[in-house]
Amino acid sequence: MRIEGQSKFSKFDLASNLLDMFHAGTETSSTTLKWFVLYMVLNQDWQKKCRNELNEVLGSSRPELKHMQDLHIVMATVAEVQRLGRVASFTLPHHLATDYVYNGHKYPKGSMWRVNLEYIMHDPNHFSDPMEFNPARFLDADGKFVKNERMVPFGIGKRICMGELLAKNEVYLFAANLLQKLEFLPANSQPLPDRKKYLAQESILIIYSLTSG
Repeated sequence: MRIEGQSKFSKFDLASNLLDMFHAGTETSSTTLKWFVLYMVLNQDWQKKCRNELNEVLGSSRPELKHMQDLHIVMATVAEVQRLGRVASFTLPHHLATDYVYNGHKYPKGSMWRVNLEYIMHDPNHFSDPMEFNPARFLDADGKFVKNERMVPFGIGKRICMGELLAKNEVYLFAANLLQKLEFLPANSQPLPDRKKYLAQESILIIYSLTSG
């Protein structure tokens, strides 16, 4: 702003960019964690597997970033939550810089494009039973976490989310710490939501502290 002058970069532009970063960096991660809690309630077996791994690898030590490489089940479970939760179903819109032809169809310069991330992460040709919660799809024969190039919750290409690394670390730390200290169970008075509809009914959750029994 100081170099170019107010006519090109204004305080309104600065405020708008900061607001975008705030929304993208906080709302998405918090929503992912809501989905994580829901899926742990719906899938008690995987919740136990994660907690057992945390106990075996860390004991009473607090999860840190350096432990990510050793917590394969936790990482696979977080990845599956991100795949099914699909907090961002599409990328931000972009415009073609030049004319583009694909499969015989011509798209003129200036056309708006958005990548359908949900389709990529639910493609049955690459994810068997794509609507089923199955973190094992991210584990190899030795139980090690393996990345999948079609797991693209942060977008693809040169304009992938700039906060990808921060968000991954943030979600992992919160998820691992929550699993280590708390157990997520359904309330007896409320029915579980239909997992195929992915209804985020947070009111069904009761959190019991493992430390206090």
